Amino acid sequence: MALGATLVWTLVGAGVARAATAPPYFQALPAAGSSEMHVARELAVAAPLPDGQVLIAGGYNDSEGILRGAELFSPYSDTFGLLPEVSEHELVTARDGAVAAPLQNGEVLIAGGVNHTYLRSAELFDPAADTFTALPEVTEHELHAARGFAVAAPLQNGDVLIAGGFAGRNNYLQSAELFDPATDTFTLLEGSEHSLHSGRDLAVAAPLPDGDVLIAGGYSGHGTARSAELFDPASDTFSLLAGGDEEPQSARTGAVAAPLADGQVLIAGGYNEGALQAAELFDSSSDVFTGLDAAGESELQTPRDAAVGAPLPDGAVLIAGGEGGEERYLRSAELFYSPPQAEAAGGEFGSQTVGVASASQVLVLTNVGAQPLTVTGTSLQGADAGDFAITADECIQRSVAFEHSCTITVDFTPGATGQMTASLMLSDNELIPTSVALSGNGAPASPVSTITTVTTVTTVTSAATTQVVLDDATIVAPPSTGVHQLELLSCISTTVPAGHTTTTAQTCSTKTTGARARLTITPTAITAKIARGNVVYATGSVIDSGRQTYLLVTVSRQLGKGSYTLTLTHGHTHHSEKLTIQ
Repeated sequence: MALGATLVWTLVGAGVARAATAPPYFQALPAAGSSEMHVARELAVAAPLPDGQVLIAGGYNDSEGILRGAELFSPYSDTFGLLPEVSEHELVTARDGAVAAPLQNGEVLIAGGVNHTYLRSAELFDPAADTFTALPEVTEHELHAARGFAVAAPLQNGDVLIAGGFAGRNNYLQSAELFDPATDTFTLLEGSEHSLHSGRDLAVAAPLPDGDVLIAGGYSGHGTARSAELFDPASDTFSLLAGGDEEPQSARTGAVAAPLADGQVLIAGGYNEGALQAAELFDSSSDVFTGLDAAGESELQTPRDAAVGAPLPDGAVLIAGGEGGEERYLRSAELFYSPPQAEAAGGEFGSQTVGVASASQVLVLTNVGAQPLTVTGTSLQGADAGDFAITADECIQRSVAFEHSCTITVDFTPGATGQMTASLMLSDNELIPTSVALSGNGAPASPVSTITTVTTVTTVTSAATTQVVLDDATIVAPPSTGVHQLELLSCISTTVPAGHTTTTAQTCSTKTTGARARLTITPTAITAKIARGNVVYATGSVIDSGRQTYLLVTVSRQLGKGSYTLTLTHGHTHHSEKLTIQ
């Protein structure tokens, strides 16, 4: 058995024909030239870089031993480039079985591993200069426990979790520690509740959309584990998932794991009585593991143990190197493409006078799958479908690429008082086509409700300014209350001359948040701010048009993944909500 390295990170309506589905698949890169790694390596580390490339460093092979060299994978050409074999462009310490994690400043932390002994040292890779720098070999700048074959994952606050591993002499570690990139220091988490439920080496880990970290599989000294647990950074505690569907479908060590944009985690390869090809997905919304078909393109094209993996900007996942197949140490690589998956923003119309058409609501569909989303038809279904109408559809017959969006415009005209619901059904190439819930409340001519819904605003902006709308939240005047999810919708319009006229094209994209908003201030003279700590990312205000109430902010700094605070100010009153951008 080879020891494995661990890398952790990214219905059809009546009368409408259904598009062919697009299952997930693996695709091997050509096993020649720069389409495979320059050096065969297992037990290496890898991490995505800000420019979309992937750093791969260290590892082991039988001809060169423990490696110091590094190379970069470019997703734009699907090629590997070897960094110069000089000291500053190689690891300061040759190591295999280390951990790596990308930091919010663009650098990469590399820590621990093995080089004739189990290591505590750490170093940083700077992608601006492609150089490695060792952290001082003093207590606070080194791991508190020497560990090889541990797991690591970046947290939303910028810290890095490092857990488990092996320290020799049957010492399978349960301990965990945090790396703070602001001070380049490590802090040991003390106490049983702040440790893994069992010692694990060669496990996998990946960050989840809600900020938790999944840790699964590995070896505990008593056998290959099928169990999994979650790390909660709010309390720095670990909780063991139940058995059944909440444990991996396959017991494995030395697999690779990578988060997907749809909230799932890919786990592939590894070792269990031989190098594995099988793969499975963890669904973070249900804590359920589902195995992919163990045949054809639904499994790794080459059995791999101790490989590396990392998410790519186009939604695919790179998997490279390891041990297995006909060659013991591998240079080959392959890509995983998740199926198309539509995420919808919008659909709640709030209160509307009976017999009066609402303002149009723009539903934004964003593809979070690596494969293109193809929509062939849309329809309205449900008991109150007649109260809703599709008035424009920019999604039909479109091929929507990863993290691109299209829009469908819907109106609501209630025919009676009371709650009205319907579903907008897509016919597309998703494994399970998306159904978008629509709802609205029919109100009498003299409205008694004070609820006004924040809806999508179509804005024309310059290339230098991006307007962001908080969509699908409800602003409620006292004494009513409301709790709704927040989503960020960003629209940019570009005007292009066309003869004697001009053509305006608009591109919209969304970022879902984990916030549940309870807004209980009057929508008058309200200012808004989105910040993280003392850094302000967006400012704006609430706009009351008389019929609708919009919360509109302008972004001054790029809103990346992570936690923010939305603050609404009305006079001397302040109201704050946590936003978690996924």
